[in-house]
Amino acid sequence: MGGDSGLLGSISWENESTYLNAESQLTAMIMRDRNRANVIIWSMANETPSKPARNKFLGKLAAHARLLDPTRLISAALEQNNYQGNPTIKTIDDPFADVVDVLSFNQYIGWYDGLPEKCRSITWKIPQDKPVIISEFGADALAGMHGDSLTRWSEEYQEDLYKETLSMLGKIEQLRGISPWILKDFRSPRRQLPGIQDGWNRKGLYSENGGKRKPSTSSNHFMKTGNCNMKKITWGIIGCGDVTERKSGPAYQKTEGFVIGAVMRRDVAKARDYAERHLVPKYYTDADAIINDPEIDAVYIATPPDTHKFYGLKVAAAGKPCCIEKPMATNYADCIALCEAFEAKEIPLFVAYYRRSLPRFLKIKEWIDNNEIGNVRQIRWNLTKPVSEKDLPGIYNWRTDATIAPGGYFDDLACHGIDLFQFLLGAIIEVSGSGSNQLGLYTAKDSIAASWKHASGITGTGNWNFGCSEREDIVEIFGSKGKIIFSVFDEIPIQLIADSIQSLTIPHPENIQLFHVENMRHHLSGKSIHPSSGRTAASTNWVMDKILSDTDSM
Repeated sequence: MGGDSGLLGSISWENESTYLNAESQLTAMIMRDRNRANVIIWSMANETPSKPARNKFLGKLAAHARLLDPTRLISAALEQNNYQGNPTIKTIDDPFADVVDVLSFNQYIGWYDGLPEKCRSITWKIPQDKPVIISEFGADALAGMHGDSLTRWSEEYQEDLYKETLSMLGKIEQLRGISPWILKDFRSPRRQLPGIQDGWNRKGLYSENGGKRKPSTSSNHFMKTGNCNMKKITWGIIGCGDVTERKSGPAYQKTEGFVIGAVMRRDVAKARDYAERHLVPKYYTDADAIINDPEIDAVYIATPPDTHKFYGLKVAAAGKPCCIEKPMATNYADCIALCEAFEAKEIPLFVAYYRRSLPRFLKIKEWIDNNEIGNVRQIRWNLTKPVSEKDLPGIYNWRTDATIAPGGYFDDLACHGIDLFQFLLGAIIEVSGSGSNQLGLYTAKDSIAASWKHASGITGTGNWNFGCSEREDIVEIFGSKGKIIFSVFDEIPIQLIADSIQSLTIPHPENIQLFHVENMRHHLSGKSIHPSSGRTAASTNWVMDKILSDTDSM
């Protein structure tokens, strides 16, 4: 699951040479193992008591790990405490919990702390909005030793402890994984109970000879049923076209607690083909049928934008949460109509501006919020692309049909950046634009320029041209002490140029909407507020409308 730096509670936290030694060990481990696919988490420590020197020590170590490998999560096996002095309610109040990405702790109630039945009286109140992994739990047993469930060291005691522990852990809302301690008995010179341990740690699900113990059945059942206290939400997709093949559809299937129950497309052969390839149980050719299917809890609309309002209002009338592909609609007025419809029913409306959830852009926001470039003064975006084969006369493309997308590729692409800029820098309150059709290959605009002002006073400019000799996608954010350079669409390194130069490569997930979809799950479960709502998306449409209205008047 992860790498562990092996730090114990007897560390001399104030000693600089101790820290350098730990950093050296951590560096060696990450350099050795970072290309191993089975490593998903770097663990900083194991059950180290909290105190200021330790917190500073581990904070520096975590920052170093993120610098060496920004692609993996950080954790540590934290100590547990009683919540407000109540011994039946456990909590994590370690300051280092604010640093890690994943909370983890070792759990031995019923072995080192009372009998297995004690698990029934224990509840958990974990205030941090972070996933929880149980890094260790279990009890010792000698293979072949039998007795009742109260006979320590027997397989029956170990089995009963597993059942009680797994039932208790399943009540932790944030629980996302468990790691029994341990898979197989191993040699441990400190374990010297005659006739039982004889130099072996006996907590394995299997004996040192490979024999299976009774708890392995309970553990397997827990893992197969996914007992993590989460209700499944079944989604239906309207418009299973290109965007759903890789960018979004698989993200819904990979998100814990989400399943795709049905898809809809007017072409029955294409709907059937998509359902069969993506293992979706049902398909429809009628949008009303999928929207009103009682087995569908929520609807994702992935059709061209001129139908978003039409389908979205139907979903709102059915009282189901909805995610709409971007842009939210073809104009600001339709966006407001959608927002009001969902707000009247008090149900969530999301829009697929997934860049608000991607780690590379969250890092840029962190730089801005931490004043790494001082006070932000200006933002500038230049996006150019050569003519596409799809633009040739006689080839229909809705993205360049002025009745659907009057700004052409600007409608489809620029909204990503404009929405992202409002996420990073705040709402845009003034905007003007100009544009033309330079190529004459289609009815929509192919060249647009704009300038704007954010509520904070930051100014911005943008140029979008889809008939140039080469592709360029460069954004520069200028501050009083430096600047940030990045791309909206390309996965080039993001750069922070201030007192020094930082260049970070933070890759996108295989399915680029994954974090956006996961954030919808967090929102629907009440854990956090999704960054891309109907209202934030409507603001982006307002900016787009203002730019295009100026180009129409020219």
